[in-house]
Amino acid sequence: MQTLSLGFIPPMLNVRTGPGGIEMAYFETEPGLVLESTDSLAPPDWQPVIASGGVVLTAEDEHRQILLPPTGTARYIRLRQTAQPSAE
Repeated sequence: MQTLSLGFIPPMLNVRTGPGGIEMAYFETEPGLVLESTDSLAPPDWQPVIASGGVVLTAEDEHRQILLPPTGTARYIRLRQTAQPSAE
């Protein structure tokens, strides 16, 4: 049997709707994670959620929680790794 090692655990993005908009939470276990949003995928114009009106609710240790207020239009969200994960 062959074993595949990723070298890091991909982050999980938790998303839920709340009274103030969309709440997103993740653990930044590796440096360089950026939460981005765009209004369209044809072509996409990915921008940091903070630049799109997002509000940081929690930024303690590795835990990040961000609120994206409603805009009245569809939004696409992604959590992107900008730096190479550290190899162990």
